[in-house]
Amino acid sequence: MNILLEIGTEEIPARFLPNTMESMRELAEKLLDQNAVDFEKIYTLATPQRLVIIIYGVAEHQKPRTITHFGPPKNAAYDKEGSPTKAAVSFANSKNIKINEIVVLKKEKSPGQFGEYIAAVINEKGLPTKEIISDIFNKLITSLQFPKTMRWNNYDVKFARPVRWILALCGSVPFNVEFGAVISNNFTFGHRFLSNQKIQINSPDDYISALRNAFVIVDPDERKQIIQEQISEIERELNALVVNDEGLLTTVSYILEYPTAVIAEFSVDFLRLPKELLISVMRDHQKYFALRNQNGTLINKCIVISNTLKENAKNVAKGAEKVLGARFDDARFYFEQDTNTPLLEKFDSLKSITFQEGLGSIYDKVQRLQEICRFLSISLFNEEISLLNRAVNLSKADLSTGVVKEFPELQGIMGSHYAQLDGESDEIVQAILEQYLPKPGEDILPKTKIGIILSLADKIDNIASSFGLGLIPTGSKDPFALRRQAIGIISIIRQRDFIINFTILFGTPLKLLKEKLPQCNISDVYEKIEFFLRQRLEAIFSSEGFSHDQIEAAMDNFMNLPISFIYHRLNAYRELREDSGYNEFLLAVKRVSNIIPKGFGGDFDCDKLVEMDEKNLYVMVKETEPRFLKLVESGNFKGAIDCLKELILYINKFFDSVLVMDKNMEVRDNRLGLLKYIHEVVKLAGNISSLIEK
Repeated sequence: MNILLEIGTEEIPARFLPNTMESMRELAEKLLDQNAVDFEKIYTLATPQRLVIIIYGVAEHQKPRTITHFGPPKNAAYDKEGSPTKAAVSFANSKNIKINEIVVLKKEKSPGQFGEYIAAVINEKGLPTKEIISDIFNKLITSLQFPKTMRWNNYDVKFARPVRWILALCGSVPFNVEFGAVISNNFTFGHRFLSNQKIQINSPDDYISALRNAFVIVDPDERKQIIQEQISEIERELNALVVNDEGLLTTVSYILEYPTAVIAEFSVDFLRLPKELLISVMRDHQKYFALRNQNGTLINKCIVISNTLKENAKNVAKGAEKVLGARFDDARFYFEQDTNTPLLEKFDSLKSITFQEGLGSIYDKVQRLQEICRFLSISLFNEEISLLNRAVNLSKADLSTGVVKEFPELQGIMGSHYAQLDGESDEIVQAILEQYLPKPGEDILPKTKIGIILSLADKIDNIASSFGLGLIPTGSKDPFALRRQAIGIISIIRQRDFIINFTILFGTPLKLLKEKLPQCNISDVYEKIEFFLRQRLEAIFSSEGFSHDQIEAAMDNFMNLPISFIYHRLNAYRELREDSGYNEFLLAVKRVSNIIPKGFGGDFDCDKLVEMDEKNLYVMVKETEPRFLKLVESGNFKGAIDCLKELILYINKFFDSVLVMDKNMEVRDNRLGLLKYIHEVVKLAGNISSLIEK
């Protein structure tokens, strides 16, 4: 049989819906599994006014199962003579079993500690699914979570938006679900403007088609496909192309129930404004699709996705054009006001814009950026870039402009336009544009030297400042997008293969942070940044297919290792794993590391070596070490590991013929010192001993 649940609501924000659909599916799967109810597949659907789950092939009965209920400890259930106590009798009665049906089983009472407890082992045949389905779906509704919730009419329930009806069917039979004052039934409602009437649903199989007849496309993927097809039709009609935006397409598919694409037009005079400003008004503020010609130039038309029929297209277009014209007028006013004064003259106004409470203004941040950028210029490019100082001063000036205050997503973009209008050099114009790259969901990185320096400086200052103030990302909360900025830093450095490590990279920002916040524990901040960056790198490398043990080995001492070298280590480990001698190599390395006592700090004297095989091992290490170090310093970890392979034979001979733990403590410590020396050499290629054998 099939089961249907629809929760009818007031309009839920589009951004809530994708995650809510996934949560519904996971909750349904979990609850059915907990209740031993088999099913074939689960579909979740959503519109702004309804959340839907349809479960196909649901079993008529629960599966038979054995459930073990634990009672009190054995010593509390039986007296010294072995007779059951009141506790045992009460437990048996509560589980509806006879006293002689009680069993004694072991159970963990605390981590690693087990004790004996009485238990009732009950074989359940399984109830009809129809008898338990109400309980399952009542739990599902109350378990749903949203970024924000609300209460209504003094009911003791919370939801994304007020719940107005619930449709619940098990096969053709309604089942009871209650939420607040709403009790489930077997009806739903059509489109609130085009068919706002009750629709009786006789079976889950009828649901989707019944709503389609009432102008509701309940499947968001189908709505998205319809929108895409209608956009393509308009593109052909106008010989134009939509300014691609997959995110907008997804958003629009979740803000309506019956999509119809309409062409709206605006005055060609507005095309004199920067195209990014026009696109932002259309996309971010109105959810309209901008259009361009085949050469990439914007045209004075856009596509509006309406929640109505084609017959109403003229009225929709007229309303959209009126709203869009007003928004463009506002944008033009701000733009003209901004261009009345040069960008550089806006620099002092940054003093009135707070960066972070406790770290001063944006003006103060720019002063920090000056020092960080000078450092990066020398560290990354080994030169002082002549235009860098001016570029830094101009980089944040657009934050005080009217356009950016109204359209924050255009920071940097508008600054580059204003700089170009002021006659600034192409290098500065491009650098101002590149400072916020990469953008969310994009992989375009800064290309110019000044753009790279500005982008890195801004991001490392943001991370250091936020961590210094204790504003550290937790769970799903990252209000300052620090995770994305960390990934941006890593991406830029990896692409350009800069030889710089995180300790050096964050050195200047942390020094400046200490000057601004003397009470700040910089060592603690450094450790938290280290943990934060480790998480980002591990996630990146894991997504690229590297195994957990390879990542752990490569990340050894990663803060002091050029970032690109970590990647070179990983590639070397991946290639090493394909080597037929992989396990033998790991065994030799682990024999060295595992025998050294924790905290051993003994010295080593080569003149005190006694056995031939320990002398030979030492000589081979000394011969190999210079080549090995040179390869490590250049980031050639494949070559470095090939050097280490030359030691395997000598390491194995050493362990086969030499007693490390000699009774003579001086001999013992000297041999351990030799192994410690070898271990420290090997560690320069990463924590290889943490790699797992094939």
